[in-house]
This record gives sequence, C-alpha cells and structure tokens, in this order.
Amino acid sequence: MKKLVSLVLALVMLLSLAPAAFAREAEGGRNFYDYHDYSQFPLGDGSDSAENTISVAVRSDPTYSADAWDTWFWPWMKQASGLNFDIEQVLSTAISDRKNLMFVSGDIPDVMIGFGFSTSQLVKYGQVEGQLLALNDYITPEIMPYLSQWFEDYPEYEALCTAPDGNIYSFPCFMAYNPGNSERFFWNTTWLDEVGKEIPNTLDEFLDVLYAMKEARPDSYPLGGGANGDDPRSYILNAMGYLAPTSSNNDKGYNIAVRNGELVIPGGDELYKEFLTIMHQLYEDEIINPSFFSMEKTAIDAMIAEDKNGAIPIYAYLATPEVEKFQQWTSGYPLTSEWNDTKQWLAASTLNIGGCVVSADCANPELVCRWIDFFFGDLGHLYQWNGPAANNDDCMGLTKGYVIDPVTGASTYVDVTDGTYESNLVRNYAQMMGFFNVFGARGHALGNPDMTELNIMQKFYGAEMTESTYDLTNGDQHYRYSMLQAITPYEVSDFPYIIYFDDETNNSISDLASVITPYIETETAKFITGVRDLSEFDTYLEELKALDFDTYLGYYQEAYDAYLAAK
Repeated sequence: MKKLVSLVLALVMLLSLAPAAFAREAEGGRNFYDYHDYSQFPLGDGSDSAENTISVAVRSDPTYSADAWDTWFWPWMKQASGLNFDIEQVLSTAISDRKNLMFVSGDIPDVMIGFGFSTSQLVKYGQVEGQLLALNDYITPEIMPYLSQWFEDYPEYEALCTAPDGNIYSFPCFMAYNPGNSERFFWNTTWLDEVGKEIPNTLDEFLDVLYAMKEARPDSYPLGGGANGDDPRSYILNAMGYLAPTSSNNDKGYNIAVRNGELVIPGGDELYKEFLTIMHQLYEDEIINPSFFSMEKTAIDAMIAEDKNGAIPIYAYLATPEVEKFQQWTSGYPLTSEWNDTKQWLAASTLNIGGCVVSADCANPELVCRWIDFFFGDLGHLYQWNGPAANNDDCMGLTKGYVIDPVTGASTYVDVTDGTYESNLVRNYAQMMGFFNVFGARGHALGNPDMTELNIMQKFYGAEMTESTYDLTNGDQHYRYSMLQAITPYEVSDFPYIIYFDDETNNSISDLASVITPYIETETAKFITGVRDLSEFDTYLEELKALDFDTYLGYYQEAYDAYLAAK
C-alpha cells in the first residue's frame, strides 16, 4: 500500500490514515496536524484477541441498513487503528427495548453509539446506578487530545456535558454553526418597496411597517404564520428581550427563556401582558389572520404562495419554490423595544449529547477513549461523514470516494455518478453507520455552504482553498445567506440547551408541564382573541401560581444556576 510520504516526520506514525494532500499547509502556514499530533494510531496490534477487541452496539437505520463489514468505514477503521471490533447493529425501531434489556441484564457492550440517551437516563445509568463510565479522567491531552482541546476552547460545552455530580457520562457531538437552524423571520422586499419602508430595527418600526402594508393591501394579512405552524410570536418576544430556543413551544412563550440574564417562562412573567396587548391589537386589526389559532401548516403556506403576507416566520421557498418569488424575501434584523435596548438573537444549539456512551465494565476504557477521540479531529469527522477522496488507498476497493473540482471546489461522488449508488447513499456515511448527529465533530461536511472557515475537504484534497459560497438561486442557501447577513452578528449562545434531571424530578416536571403549558396556551389564545379581557391578567398570574408554577420554574432555575456555576 502506498504510504503517505508527503507527511512531515512528526506524522510518520499516522501510517495510512489520510490522503497525501493532508499535509498541505493552509494559507496562514497552519498544518492540520499542528492542532494535534495523532501519533497514537495505530492503537492495536491488528489481532482478534480479546485484549485488542472493542465491543460496539451501533444504531442501524432501516433506510441505509447494510452489514457493517460490507460498508467502507469499519474495514478501513480496523486496518487503520489496528483494533478489532465486535459489532452489534440494532435497528432504530428496536433501540429502546434493546437499551432496557442491556441495563437490566448488565450485559452492556463497551461502547453504545446512536442509542439516544436522555439526560435523565445519563443520570440514572451513570450517576445513580454506576453502569456508565465517568469519562472525566480520560478526557485529557494525553488520552483524548482532540476532545480535551474542544473543551479547553469552549468551556461552555464542557459545562453542558457535565451531570449534577460533576461527571461526564456521554461523548458530545459538536455541530457546525448553521444560521438556518436558529429561529427566523423574513420580509417581502416587494411589499416593503411598495409602502416605501425599510427593514425595521425596532418593535415600533415593525408595527408601523405592518400597518402600512395593511393599508396598502386591505385584503392581506401582513404578518403571516400561525399557532399550528411556524409562529411569528417569537419575533415579538425576542424584541422584548426574551431568548428562547425554537424546539417544542419555547418560541411561543410557554417554556423556559432567558431575559436580562434571568431564567423565566414568558407566559408567567409580568411583561407578558405587554406582549398580549400587542398581539391582541394585531388580531383585532387583522394584521394576523383571524384563523391564527386554527390554521394548519398547509393553510399557512398557501397564504405565502398567494402573496397574502408581507412578513413571515418561515422559509418562503417552501411555499413559493419559484426562484424569482423566494428571492423577494430577506431576513429581518433582531429588534429593540422600550423593554429591550439590545439587538440579540439566540443561536441554534451546536451541541448534542447522549449519542455515545461507554460501559463502566469496559475492560480497557483508556483504549476505547483513545479510539473515540479520532472522531473529534479533522480527519475523523471528514471520514465519518464523507469518506475518503478518490484514488486514495484508503478506499480499499469498497468505495470510489469523492472528487473535488480544483476551481469551483464542488465535490462529486464517483459511486453516484457511475450509477453504483443512487442519490447521496454513499455520500452520507454517517447514516449508513448509524453515526448521524451522534458524536464527534461534524459540520465540515460535503456541500455545507454555511461554513465560514475554509472547506476542509478542499484542504484535504489539495484544491484551491477558498471560502464556501452560497448559491442564491437555491432557496435553502438563499435564506441561510440572508440570515448570515442580518441575524448572525447579533447571535448569543449562552443558553442551557442541555439540562440534567433525575428520574424523580423529570417525572415531576412532566406532571406539572402537562397542566401548566396547556393552561398558558389556552389563556394566551383567549387574551389575544379578546375572549378574556386583559384586565384579568393579574388574576391569570394568580391562577398560574395555584398550579404550582413557582415549583415548576424552580426546577429549571436550580439547573440553570448549576449550569452557570459549572462554566
């Protein structure tokens, strides 16, 4: 096998892990392996002995299911690492049952990948029962140089990974920044031009623009979206200083948010009355659709397609795929208001946990951790997600790899172009292996236009190193680019996306949420539609307290305090 003769002497021990172009230096003189040497490969002696074998249970997606040893990755990894792997593939539909059986029986493999451990399960199986390995002692520069460097560079990530007892029971997945994954809001520039208005910067300007649009188009509903689909309320709440993620109903004021450094639930906050006052007026004046609380997603999209909205909380290309139409839409800025003098926007989470854990009974945890650290480095996430470049001995005859156009930087999979595989089946190695969004450092992936750093595949391949560009005729890329310009400069990320609760607390929270959340949702709708008068707002807050709201919020407050203390 052709060896990697172009590597500098410090990298000779890497053996055949990377293409020859891997040693090429970036424009600033930085070599990829200046970040960390990877001389610990190979880790094993290449035998099938018990001492050289790692047992791995890995999620198997039915869509991409194939025997692990028939895919490219595992044969290559065995060769490169010198380790042997005893692999159990578990269909995603059987994950829950298999997980329970493992922990009841105590017969747990060394590593579990893609089983989706919740924070309460990490606490239960790690902190309480001691069946998961506490990883802290192994996340060191000597054993896990890549991961330890991630934590040194981003201590907030380490804080989010840390359970209440101070231990880490799951390897994280660091994901690339993606402006399209945060909350969003877009303006129809044609409508703005029609009324002679600019994209607003304040809440007052926002309302002024909407009313100008209504006057110009009386049969329209300038503010699009609805309660059963993409909802514009988050944009107004953000203007008032609330920062909340988009998942669940957080963006509607029903769950936790941070305002002025304090943890709150907007629907139980005194300032919520001002928000309801604004929303009620928008409803009364038909700035929003009278069917706001009953419209289904298809109806919401139809309003966009029929040109009935001037502002929307959704990507318009999903409803108006024609290029000339979706290009009319551009991202709004974060707003200030009389209650908030700072433009700010909550960035999407770039961290997942619970996707990769190690058994406390693992016979050689240091060896396992050294192996897992590979996925937190440049080559690890490139090979995990995209595989090897074409004409590289690492292809091993199991894949033909990818080709990079040296001028455009565009990448093409030979296996797809020659008809061996359809679509991106061979491209997305992570799907085939059950590694999707599970662990490691991902995001420098093929075709991701959102990266602000140089394209890592181009670096590996030795093509011209240029920044990724956006194809503005592509709806998805158009909106990501728009948000990159309008939203990204104001993004903040200090939010407890990951919160640990034990089983008992988690059950209590679930019980309380099952009562409190629908109550806030129902009463909010009443206030906005006028069924309940806003003069009763103080009574509403007292009703919330009677539902044990303070206890409910207190659980999150305690977790938030612990998060701040761990940073």
